[in-house]
Amino acid sequence: MLNIITATEKLHYANAFASPVRSALAALGPSVSEEAVFRFFLTNVIAGVLAGAYGKRETLVLAVGIAATFHGFLHVGPLLGHSAAESLMNGARLTLLFGVPLGVVAARMGLVSAIAFHWVIDFVRFALGL
Repeated sequence: MLNIITATEKLHYANAFASPVRSALAALGPSVSEEAVFRFFLTNVIAGVLAGAYGKRETLVLAVGIAATFHGFLHVGPLLGHSAAESLMNGARLTLLFGVPLGVVAARMGLVSAIAFHWVIDFVRFALGL
């Protein structure tokens, strides 16, 4: 339930989210699950592993960055049919545009704020059939 979108799922999403109500409900799953896995669990595990090797701020920056990178590159599944360079660029784009900002929101304002921010992004994306 990590919202790793395959080509068939993308078609399903585009067809399933014709109404705002369906978009709002469907956006709950990915926002809660991805934020729990990447912003809560993985970031904290990475921070725990790095603790003591770096200062507190550096540890948090590295943990958020690594977790954001995992998040970004798990979403490039449908792009693997394209060139490796294009897939890498899209993974990096997703990391920088979504993973890092959501990590910063989670670190500064808490997990619930990150879930809400992610929900808004997915709601708009689903409502527009993107």
